Amino acid sequence: MRQFDGYRLIRCACDATRGSRSVNEIARTSGRALSLLHLRQGKEAITIADSEIILHAGDLVLWDSERPMTFDVPERLEKLTLMFPHTALTSIFPNAEDYVGRVITRRPGLSTLLTDYLETIGKEMWTMSSEDLTAAMKPTMDLLATVLTMESRLPKQSLRALSLTRVQNYIISNLTDPGLTPGTIASSNGITPRYLHHLFEDVGASVSAWIKERRLERCRDDIHCSVATGRSITDIALSWGFNDLSHFSKAFKAQFELSPRDYRRQVSLEQNAERQVATDSKPWQ
Repeated sequence: MRQFDGYRLIRCACDATRGSRSVNEIARTSGRALSLLHLRQGKEAITIADSEIILHAGDLVLWDSERPMTFDVPERLEKLTLMFPHTALTSIFPNAEDYVGRVITRRPGLSTLLTDYLETIGKEMWTMSSEDLTAAMKPTMDLLATVLTMESRLPKQSLRALSLTRVQNYIISNLTDPGLTPGTIASSNGITPRYLHHLFEDVGASVSAWIKERRLERCRDDIHCSVATGRSITDIALSWGFNDLSHFSKAFKAQFELSPRDYRRQVSLEQNAERQVATDSKPWQ
C-alpha cells in the first residue's frame, strides 16, 4: 500500500477467502472514502446492501466506505484498489453515489484507457514521489468521471433505481415504528442521509412526506375495516406511528378530503346501503 495526501493505492493478492465490512468497521473508519477496484486476476463476489455483483478479471467497480458489504473470493485473486476522499469525485461528478456497486466491464474505449492508466500508476507508485502521485489524481478523477458519464448512457435500470426500491421496501416494512426517520433509514440501508434525500428527488416528495403518505394509506385501510371490528381511530393512528392525534386528523383530511371520523361514517353508510340492497334483492321465501 502507498498513502499520499488522503489517497491510498493498494495492490492485493490472496488465495480463496471471504469476509465483510460491517457497521462496526465503518464506525471505526475516520473520513468517508470512495474506492475504485480493478480486478486484475481471478473472480470476486461482492454484496453491497442487498445487491450482489460478480467481478471477473478486467472489471472495475466503485464502492463506498460507509456502506456495509461482504465479499467472497473463490480462487486466487489479484486486484488494485485506489481509495480517495469522497469529495475528490463528487466535486466533479455529483451523482457518483448512483454508481456504487455498478460493474464497469473492460471494453474498447474509455474503460480500457482508465484500466491501463490505473495499471501504470500501480506499477510506478513505488518510484513516484508523493507530490507526483497527488498530481496524477486530478486527471484520474476526471477520467473516472468521464467513464461514469458514459456508463449512464447504458442500462436504464441504474443502481439508483434499485437503491430507491430497496429503501422504499424497508420503509414499508417499518411503518409502524414511530422512530422511523431519514437518519435511521439511511443508517439501516448503508447510505448517507444526503444520498437518501437525493434518491427521493425522483419520487417528487421528501422522505418524510412519502412516509406520512404511506402511513395515512394504512390508517385509511384500517379505519375502513374498523366499521366491522369496532377498533378506535386513536388506536389505529398510534399503531401507524402518529403520536399527535390532532396532526393526524388534519393530515388525513388533507390527503383524503374527509376527517377520519367522517370517512368511517361514510364507509358505514355505504356498507349499510349495500347490505340493504342485498337484502331487498333476495327472493321471498
